[in-house]
Amino acid sequence: MTVKHLSLGSVCILICVVVLPTFTGCDDGDGLGILSRPRITVNPSDSTELTLAEDFDSGRMRYQHRLQELRQYYLDEGDMVNIRWSYRELNNLQEAADLAWRGVPSDPIVEPPLPKDTSELLLVERMVEARSDFLQRVDAIAAYYQQTGQTKKFKRVDSVRERFNPIHTYLYLESAEYPPIDLRPRDDIPEANALYDRAVNLFWDGKGVTHSAITTSLRKEAEALVLFRKLIDEYPTSDRIALAAYYTADIYKEFFNENVRSVEWYRRAYTWLPEINEPARFQAATIYDIRLNDKNKAIELYQAALEHERFNTSNMKFAMQRIDEIRAEAEAQRREAERHNLGLD
Repeated sequence: MTVKHLSLGSVCILICVVVLPTFTGCDDGDGLGILSRPRITVNPSDSTELTLAEDFDSGRMRYQHRLQELRQYYLDEGDMVNIRWSYRELNNLQEAADLAWRGVPSDPIVEPPLPKDTSELLLVERMVEARSDFLQRVDAIAAYYQQTGQTKKFKRVDSVRERFNPIHTYLYLESAEYPPIDLRPRDDIPEANALYDRAVNLFWDGKGVTHSAITTSLRKEAEALVLFRKLIDEYPTSDRIALAAYYTADIYKEFFNENVRSVEWYRRAYTWLPEINEPARFQAATIYDIRLNDKNKAIELYQAALEHERFNTSNMKFAMQRIDEIRAEAEAQRREAERHNLGLD
Protein backbone atom coordinates (compact mmCIF):
# COMPACT_ATOMS: atom_id res chain seq x y z
CA MET A 1 0.00 0.00 0.00
CA THR A 2 1.51 3.32 -1.04
CA VAL A 3 0.81 6.87 0.01
CA LYS A 4 -0.52 7.83 -3.39
CA HIS A 5 -3.32 5.31 -2.75
CA LEU A 6 -3.96 6.81 0.67
CA SER A 7 -5.00 10.29 -0.30
CA LEU A 8 -8.54 11.44 0.34
CA GLY A 9 -10.19 8.04 0.32
CA SER A 10 -8.08 6.71 3.16
CA VAL A 11 -8.45 9.90 5.12
CA CYS A 12 -12.22 9.42 4.94
CA ILE A 13 -11.72 6.01 6.54
CA LEU A 14 -9.29 7.27 9.16
CA ILE A 15 -11.29 10.37 10.11
CA CYS A 16 -14.38 8.58 11.31
CA VAL A 17 -15.37 9.84 14.75
CA VAL A 18 -13.69 11.61 17.63
CA VAL A 19 -14.57 10.46 21.13
CA LEU A 20 -13.02 12.02 24.22
CA PRO A 21 -14.14 9.78 27.09
CA THR A 22 -13.46 10.55 30.76
CA PHE A 23 -12.43 7.57 32.84
CA THR A 24 -13.67 7.61 36.40
CA GLY A 25 -13.98 5.25 39.32
CA CYS A 26 -11.57 3.22 41.41
CA ASP A 27 -8.93 0.84 40.19
CA ASP A 28 -10.17 -2.69 40.77
CA GLY A 29 -6.82 -4.21 39.89
CA ASP A 30 -7.81 -4.78 36.29
CA GLY A 31 -9.74 -1.62 35.61
CA LEU A 32 -9.84 1.91 34.32
CA GLY A 33 -9.08 3.87 37.46
CA ILE A 34 -8.58 7.56 36.87
CA LEU A 35 -4.87 7.32 37.76
CA SER A 36 -4.18 3.89 36.28
CA ARG A 37 -3.55 2.39 32.88
CA PRO A 38 -6.23 0.12 31.42
CA ARG A 39 -4.98 -3.41 32.08
CA ILE A 40 -5.87 -6.83 30.72
CA THR A 41 -4.77 -10.18 32.15
CA VAL A 42 -4.44 -12.71 29.35
CA ASN A 43 -5.59 -16.27 29.95
CA PRO A 44 -2.42 -18.36 29.47
CA SER A 45 -4.45 -21.35 28.25
CA ASP A 46 -6.17 -19.31 25.51
CA SER A 47 -3.70 -19.41 22.62
CA THR A 48 -5.88 -17.23 20.39
CA GLU A 49 -6.08 -14.47 22.97
CA LEU A 50 -2.35 -14.64 23.60
CA THR A 51 -1.55 -14.41 19.89
CA LEU A 52 -3.90 -11.47 19.37
CA ALA A 53 -2.49 -9.65 22.42
CA GLU A 54 1.08 -10.19 21.18
CA ASP A 55 0.01 -8.91 17.76
CA PHE A 56 -1.49 -5.80 19.39
CA ASP A 57 1.69 -5.05 21.31
CA SER A 58 4.09 -5.69 18.44
CA GLY A 59 1.89 -3.64 16.09
CA ARG A 60 1.88 -0.73 18.51
CA MET A 61 5.66 -0.83 18.91
CA ARG A 62 6.21 -1.02 15.14
CA TYR A 63 3.89 1.94 14.53
CA GLN A 64 5.64 3.95 17.23
CA HIS A 65 9.10 3.03 15.95
CA ARG A 66 8.33 4.00 12.37
CA LEU A 67 6.67 7.21 13.47
CA GLN A 68 9.79 8.08 15.47
CA GLU A 69 11.93 7.35 12.39
CA LEU A 70 9.80 9.73 10.34
CA ARG A 71 9.91 12.38 13.05
CA GLN A 72 13.72 12.16 13.17
CA TYR A 73 13.82 12.69 9.40
CA TYR A 74 11.80 15.90 9.77
CA LEU A 75 13.97 17.04 12.70
CA ASP A 76 17.05 16.57 10.52
CA GLU A 77 15.37 18.48 7.68
CA GLY A 78 14.10 21.25 9.96
CA ASP A 79 10.57 20.77 8.58
CA MET A 80 8.60 22.50 11.33
CA VAL A 81 5.12 21.65 10.04
CA ASN A 82 5.82 17.94 9.82
CA ILE A 83 7.78 17.95 13.08
CA ARG A 84 4.65 19.31 14.75
CA TRP A 85 2.41 16.82 12.98
CA SER A 86 4.60 13.83 13.82
CA TYR A 87 4.74 14.95 17.45
CA ARG A 88 0.95 15.16 17.58
CA GLU A 89 0.54 11.75 16.02
CA LEU A 90 3.10 10.18 18.34
CA ASN A 91 1.43 11.71 21.37
CA ASN A 92 -1.94 10.54 20.06
CA LEU A 93 -0.69 6.95 19.82
CA GLN A 94 0.94 6.99 23.25
CA GLU A 95 -2.19 8.32 24.93
CA ALA A 96 -4.56 5.97 23.10
CA ALA A 97 -2.57 2.74 23.31
CA ASP A 98 -1.53 3.10 26.95
CA LEU A 99 -2.79 -0.43 27.64
CA ALA A 100 -0.94 -2.80 29.96
CA TRP A 101 -1.01 -6.53 29.23
CA ARG A 102 -0.44 -9.11 31.96
CA GLY A 103 0.94 -12.44 30.82
CA VAL A 104 2.15 -11.19 27.44
CA PRO A 105 5.89 -11.19 26.74
CA SER A 106 6.98 -7.71 25.75
CA ASP A 107 9.92 -8.05 23.40
CA PRO A 108 11.30 -4.85 21.86
CA ILE A 109 10.64 -4.41 18.17
CA VAL A 110 13.71 -5.14 16.07
CA GLU A 111 13.83 -3.74 12.55
CA PRO A 112 16.94 -3.43 10.40
CA PRO A 113 18.31 0.11 10.26
CA LEU A 114 17.36 2.06 7.19
CA PRO A 115 19.99 3.54 4.87
CA LYS A 116 20.79 7.17 5.63
CA ASP A 117 19.53 8.22 2.22
CA THR A 118 16.07 6.66 2.72
CA SER A 119 13.51 8.89 1.03
CA GLU A 120 10.71 10.75 2.76
CA LEU A 121 8.21 8.88 0.58
CA LEU A 122 9.43 5.49 1.79
CA LEU A 123 9.41 6.61 5.43
CA VAL A 124 5.85 7.89 5.11
CA GLU A 125 4.70 4.72 3.34
CA ARG A 126 6.25 2.51 6.05
CA MET A 127 4.68 4.53 8.83
CA VAL A 128 1.20 4.67 7.25
CA GLU A 129 1.34 0.91 6.65
CA ALA A 130 2.28 0.33 10.31
CA ARG A 131 -0.54 2.62 11.46
CA SER A 132 -3.10 0.78 9.37
CA ASP A 133 -1.78 -2.60 10.55
CA PHE A 134 -1.94 -1.56 14.21
CA LEU A 135 -5.54 -0.34 13.96
CA GLN A 136 -6.50 -3.63 12.28
CA ARG A 137 -4.91 -5.52 15.18
CA VAL A 138 -6.87 -3.43 17.68
CA ASP A 139 -10.06 -4.32 15.82
CA ALA A 140 -9.10 -7.99 15.69
CA ILE A 141 -8.66 -8.48 19.42
CA ALA A 142 -11.69 -6.31 20.22
CA ALA A 143 -13.79 -8.48 17.89
CA TYR A 144 -12.47 -11.65 19.56
CA TYR A 145 -13.40 -10.42 23.03
CA GLN A 146 -16.83 -9.37 21.80
CA GLN A 147 -17.45 -12.69 20.04
CA THR A 148 -16.40 -14.70 23.11
CA GLY A 149 -18.50 -12.63 25.48
CA GLN A 150 -15.54 -11.17 27.40
CA THR A 151 -17.27 -7.84 27.88
CA LYS A 152 -14.87 -6.35 30.39
CA LYS A 153 -11.82 -7.05 28.22
CA PHE A 154 -13.66 -5.84 25.13
CA LYS A 155 -14.31 -2.49 26.80
CA ARG A 156 -10.62 -2.18 27.71
CA VAL A 157 -9.50 -2.68 24.10
CA ASP A 158 -12.37 -0.65 22.67
CA SER A 159 -11.21 2.26 24.82
CA VAL A 160 -8.04 2.36 22.70
CA ARG A 161 -10.15 3.10 19.63
CA GLU A 162 -12.12 5.70 21.55
CA ARG A 163 -8.98 7.52 22.70
CA PHE A 164 -7.28 7.31 19.30
CA ASN A 165 -8.03 10.63 17.60
CA PRO A 166 -8.00 10.06 13.82
CA ILE A 167 -7.82 13.82 13.23
CA HIS A 168 -4.27 13.70 14.56
CA THR A 169 -3.02 11.30 11.90
CA TYR A 170 -1.39 12.66 8.78
CA LEU A 171 -0.18 11.72 5.32
CA TYR A 172 2.65 14.31 5.56
CA LEU A 173 3.25 14.64 1.80
CA GLU A 174 1.28 17.53 0.30
CA SER A 175 0.29 15.45 -2.73
CA ALA A 176 -1.27 12.87 -0.43
CA GLU A 177 -2.65 15.15 2.27
CA TYR A 178 -4.53 17.52 -0.07
CA PRO A 179 -6.39 17.22 -3.38
CA PRO A 180 -4.91 18.89 -6.49
CA ILE A 181 -4.98 22.68 -6.49
CA ASP A 182 -6.16 22.80 -10.11
CA LEU A 183 -9.59 21.21 -9.65
CA ARG A 184 -12.51 23.22 -11.01
CA PRO A 185 -16.16 22.99 -9.89
CA ARG A 186 -18.37 22.72 -12.96
CA ASP A 187 -20.87 19.85 -12.84
CA ASP A 188 -24.24 19.59 -11.12
CA ILE A 189 -24.07 16.05 -9.72
CA PRO A 190 -27.09 14.88 -7.67
CA GLU A 191 -25.07 12.36 -5.63
CA ALA A 192 -22.53 15.04 -4.70
CA ASN A 193 -25.33 17.45 -3.81
CA ALA A 194 -26.84 14.87 -1.47
CA LEU A 195 -23.48 14.34 0.24
CA TYR A 196 -23.04 18.09 0.57
CA ASP A 197 -26.48 18.59 2.13
CA ARG A 198 -25.87 15.81 4.67
CA ALA A 199 -22.47 17.25 5.57
CA VAL A 200 -23.76 20.81 5.98
CA ASN A 201 -26.59 19.61 8.20
CA LEU A 202 -24.09 17.73 10.38
CA PHE A 203 -21.81 20.76 10.46
CA TRP A 204 -24.51 23.07 11.80
CA ASP A 205 -26.06 20.43 14.03
CA GLY A 206 -22.63 19.77 15.50
CA LYS A 207 -22.33 23.39 16.58
CA GLY A 208 -25.33 22.99 18.83
CA VAL A 209 -28.05 25.46 19.69
CA THR A 210 -25.77 28.18 21.04
CA HIS A 211 -22.79 27.56 18.71
CA SER A 212 -20.55 27.38 21.78
CA ALA A 213 -17.97 24.91 23.05
CA ILE A 214 -20.51 23.67 25.57
CA THR A 215 -22.94 22.46 22.90
CA THR A 216 -20.42 21.42 20.23
CA SER A 217 -20.43 17.77 19.15
CA LEU A 218 -16.94 16.87 17.93
CA ARG A 219 -18.30 13.56 16.73
CA LYS A 220 -20.74 15.28 14.36
CA GLU A 221 -18.09 17.74 13.15
CA ALA A 222 -15.73 14.85 12.38
CA GLU A 223 -18.51 13.01 10.55
CA ALA A 224 -19.23 16.15 8.53
CA LEU A 225 -15.54 16.38 7.69
CA VAL A 226 -15.60 12.82 6.35
CA LEU A 227 -18.55 13.62 4.08
CA PHE A 228 -17.06 16.86 2.74
CA ARG A 229 -13.82 15.09 1.88
CA LYS A 230 -15.66 12.09 0.45
CA LEU A 231 -17.51 14.49 -1.85
CA ILE A 232 -14.27 16.01 -3.15
CA ASP A 233 -12.59 12.63 -3.50
CA GLU A 234 -15.43 10.92 -5.36
CA TYR A 235 -16.82 13.87 -7.33
CA PRO A 236 -13.85 16.18 -8.09
CA THR A 237 -15.76 18.03 -10.83
CA SER A 238 -18.82 18.74 -8.68
CA ASP A 239 -19.90 22.36 -8.42
CA ARG A 240 -19.91 21.89 -4.63
CA ILE A 241 -16.20 21.10 -4.13
CA ALA A 242 -15.15 24.68 -3.34
CA LEU A 243 -17.82 25.04 -0.66
CA ALA A 244 -16.91 21.59 0.66
CA ALA A 245 -13.28 22.73 0.90
CA TYR A 246 -14.38 25.88 2.73
CA TYR A 247 -16.31 23.91 5.34
CA THR A 248 -13.45 21.43 5.66
CA ALA A 249 -11.15 24.33 6.48
CA ASP A 250 -13.66 25.72 8.96
CA ILE A 251 -13.93 22.41 10.80
CA TYR A 252 -10.16 22.02 11.04
CA LYS A 253 -9.86 25.62 12.26
CA GLU A 254 -12.75 25.87 14.69
CA PHE A 255 -12.80 22.43 16.26
CA PHE A 256 -9.45 20.70 15.87
CA ASN A 257 -6.80 23.46 15.96
CA GLU A 258 -5.31 22.29 12.66
CA ASN A 259 -4.06 25.64 11.42
CA VAL A 260 -1.83 24.50 8.54
CA ARG A 261 -4.50 22.18 7.23
CA SER A 262 -7.05 24.99 7.52
CA VAL A 263 -5.16 27.50 5.41
CA GLU A 264 -4.46 24.88 2.75
CA TRP A 265 -8.15 24.00 2.52
CA TYR A 266 -9.17 27.68 2.43
CA ARG A 267 -6.65 28.12 -0.39
CA ARG A 268 -8.30 25.36 -2.35
CA ALA A 269 -11.72 26.89 -1.77
CA TYR A 270 -10.83 30.30 -3.22
CA THR A 271 -8.54 28.87 -5.91
CA TRP A 272 -11.10 26.37 -7.15
CA LEU A 273 -13.80 29.04 -7.15
CA PRO A 274 -12.34 32.58 -7.10
CA GLU A 275 -15.83 34.12 -6.80
CA ILE A 276 -16.80 31.94 -3.83
CA ASN A 277 -19.35 33.71 -1.65
CA GLU A 278 -17.60 32.76 1.60
CA PRO A 279 -14.73 34.63 3.34
CA ALA A 280 -12.10 32.00 2.54
CA ARG A 281 -9.26 34.49 1.98
CA PHE A 282 -10.16 36.48 5.08
CA GLN A 283 -10.31 33.39 7.29
CA ALA A 284 -6.95 32.19 5.99
CA ALA A 285 -5.51 35.67 6.62
CA THR A 286 -6.59 35.65 10.26
CA ILE A 287 -4.93 32.26 10.80
CA TYR A 288 -1.66 33.46 9.27
CA ASP A 289 -1.93 36.67 11.29
CA ILE A 290 -2.95 35.44 14.74
CA ARG A 291 -2.11 31.75 14.93
CA LEU A 292 0.84 31.22 12.58
CA ASN A 293 2.39 34.68 12.96
CA ASP A 294 3.18 34.94 9.25
CA LYS A 295 2.46 38.66 8.81
CA ASN A 296 3.54 38.90 5.17
CA LYS A 297 1.15 36.14 4.13
CA ALA A 298 -1.53 37.68 6.32
CA ILE A 299 -1.24 41.05 4.56
CA GLU A 300 -1.31 39.34 1.15
CA LEU A 301 -4.57 37.57 2.00
CA TYR A 302 -6.16 40.55 3.77
CA GLN A 303 -5.56 42.51 0.57
CA ALA A 304 -7.02 39.68 -1.51
CA ALA A 305 -10.07 39.65 0.75
CA LEU A 306 -10.50 43.41 0.29
CA GLU A 307 -10.52 42.84 -3.46
CA HIS A 308 -12.70 39.73 -3.70
CA GLU A 309 -14.80 39.48 -0.52
CA ARG A 310 -16.44 42.85 -0.08
CA PHE A 311 -19.75 41.19 0.81
CA ASN A 312 -18.75 41.22 4.50
CA THR A 313 -18.37 44.79 5.81
CA SER A 314 -17.04 43.90 9.25
CA ASN A 315 -14.37 41.67 7.74
CA MET A 316 -13.31 44.48 5.41
CA LYS A 317 -12.93 46.91 8.31
CA PHE A 318 -10.90 44.39 10.28
CA ALA A 319 -8.68 43.61 7.26
CA MET A 320 -7.89 47.28 6.66
CA GLN A 321 -7.19 47.81 10.36
CA ARG A 322 -4.87 44.82 10.59
CA ILE A 323 -2.95 45.79 7.44
CA ASP A 324 -2.28 49.23 8.96
CA GLU A 325 -1.35 47.74 12.36
CA ILE A 326 0.98 45.10 10.94
CA ARG A 327 2.77 47.66 8.79
CA ALA A 328 3.05 50.06 11.72
CA GLU A 329 4.46 47.30 13.92
CA ALA A 330 6.96 46.34 11.23
CA GLU A 331 8.04 49.95 10.82
CA ALA A 332 8.46 50.34 14.59
CA GLN A 333 10.60 47.20 14.70
CA ARG A 334 12.68 48.46 11.77
CA ARG A 335 13.33 51.79 13.53
CA GLU A 336 14.18 50.05 16.79
CA ALA A 337 16.66 47.79 15.00
CA GLU A 338 18.18 50.82 13.28
CA ARG A 339 18.59 52.62 16.61
CA HIS A 340 20.19 49.53 18.10
CA ASN A 341 22.65 49.24 15.19
CA LEU A 342 23.60 52.89 15.62
CA GLY A 343 24.10 52.43 19.34
CA LEU A 344 21.33 54.85 20.25
CA ASP A 345 19.55 52.59 22.75
